[in-house]
Amino acid sequence: MTEGSQNQSNQRSVWIAGASGFCGRGITQRLAELNGLDHSTSPRYQVLPHIRPHSSRAPKLLKEWTQLGLSPVNEEWASIESALQRYQPQVVISCLGTTKRHEKREGGNYEEVDYGLNRQLIEIAERLETPPHFIYLSSMGVEWGRWSQYLEARMKVERDLKESRLPHSIIRPAILSGTSRDERRPLEEFGAWFSHRLSDLFTTLKMTDLAHKVKPLDAHEMAEFMLSIIEDDTLLSNQGGRTYTIEMIHQTLSRRTSRLP
Repeated sequence: MTEGSQNQSNQRSVWIAGASGFCGRGITQRLAELNGLDHSTSPRYQVLPHIRPHSSRAPKLLKEWTQLGLSPVNEEWASIESALQRYQPQVVISCLGTTKRHEKREGGNYEEVDYGLNRQLIEIAERLETPPHFIYLSSMGVEWGRWSQYLEARMKVERDLKESRLPHSIIRPAILSGTSRDERRPLEEFGAWFSHRLSDLFTTLKMTDLAHKVKPLDAHEMAEFMLSIIEDDTLLSNQGGRTYTIEMIHQTLSRRTSRLP
């Protein structure tokens, strides 16, 4: 019996690819918080954040995740299929992606990382005993992929995911920014500041749709939206796929916020 199937009766097993990144750390932390609030004999989630052994963030994050009671997966990408087969997760979240800075420092361009690794992950997920629900963090603007290598990679991942046999959710946020980033991105920070001001203006003018399109999302908000998918038993049991636009993301977050005490 696999490690994942042992927990299927009382836990939802969630694999997080790209767990060391901005949004990956956000959803990992959020699931850990929920487990900490659950005083039953078994936490509601088996959280499986993946990080490569040679990542500069590995020592710190592995210690942090272990202390939170998670099950970090510290494997090279070449061994990723055996690890996924071992755990058999019910949900696979992909926050995989690179940046120009990482490309210069560590190698791996958009075609190799943003598309290539996600393509492999989709193929591996299709070979699991039960196809997991695949949650892919894409981007707003993928329809303009021909003019951007970044967007083209995401457009191709979306295409492959839709052509796969995996039940899936595609998330298309706008700018992602917030204080939990562990590296400075001056242009992005300025863009986020400007987008917030523009969103405030559109909100004042009661142009809600435009306000949603330009308003940045932080890691906590993205984690909360992903959680809305993970918690939805009906959605996870569906065999098809769904694509979430930036407007749909904000609408869901607004509904969840309104239910808070």
